Amino acid sequence: MRIRRSLCAILWGAAASAAPIVALGAERPVDVQWSAPPGCPAKDEFVESLSNQDRAVSTLPPLRISVSITKKAGLYSLALATPAMGARTFEGTTCDEVLGAASLVLSLHLENELLAPETGSTPAGPFQAPIEPEFDAPPPRKKKEPPPPLLNVGTALVTDLGTVSSALVGAEGAVGSDFGPVRLEAAAAVFLPATRNKAGRSISASGTNAQVRLSLHLLDSDRIAIRARTSLSYTAVGIEGGLVADSSSWFGAAVGAAAEWRVSRAFAVNFGIDAVAPFDRPRVGFPEIGLEERPGGVVYRGFLGTRFLFF
Repeated sequence: MRIRRSLCAILWGAAASAAPIVALGAERPVDVQWSAPPGCPAKDEFVESLSNQDRAVSTLPPLRISVSITKKAGLYSLALATPAMGARTFEGTTCDEVLGAASLVLSLHLENELLAPETGSTPAGPFQAPIEPEFDAPPPRKKKEPPPPLLNVGTALVTDLGTVSSALVGAEGAVGSDFGPVRLEAAAAVFLPATRNKAGRSISASGTNAQVRLSLHLLDSDRIAIRARTSLSYTAVGIEGGLVADSSSWFGAAVGAAAEWRVSRAFAVNFGIDAVAPFDRPRVGFPEIGLEERPGGVVYRGFLGTRFLFF
């Protein structure tokens, strides 16, 4: 009695169907359930390889075999099962490799059946191919959003156009915190004296400004942030001309936009512009001698600065 011990010479191809029970001459009937990916041998050659068994095996129950080959991540996995032997799994880097290992195990099992036919195996009942376990794909990982900064401190160079006839230039400091897409901050600025000649006199104008600002993030990426902002603004201005001096103050509401480039997680450069509408336009100076200033209907303030973020 000769049994083929290697199935590695099976034809190249792929098939995925269950074969009906076929009788190989007077030999033992064979029922093969076969599934393999492209590039693996075909089922017909596998069935043919079983026809070399001795005719005496026709006294045994029909031979029922299930072969299922899968390929995942470059590795082949073969599930072999018979009613008497049960299920076995083989893994390898090629289809021939796993078929060679499976054929050896199957040959040894069939040889044992031939050596002791009278003991036989249990009568063949309904046979089902082993069910491959199904694994749910892990849910996609959500990108972890960085926490908003607990505190941000900024400094900026600011320019005021419209509070007085001359442009005012100064420095601003701001401190605030982010609450999701909203930033709340307070800022104060000091404008350096600006001198010009008016009515034959040298006039020097200076001022201070304080704001409470609320910003909304329109775009917020790892490097770039764009915000729309609004604020309540308080401005105090004074002028001096010779031996005379005067001052006044006013409140206004501002709207504007700012852009921020994040050089690193904790440091950013920002710039923007605000348009301030004064609630009133008080005069400052002495009209009788030609020294008089008042804010315009709209005051424009631009800024360029840096911001430090603390998490």
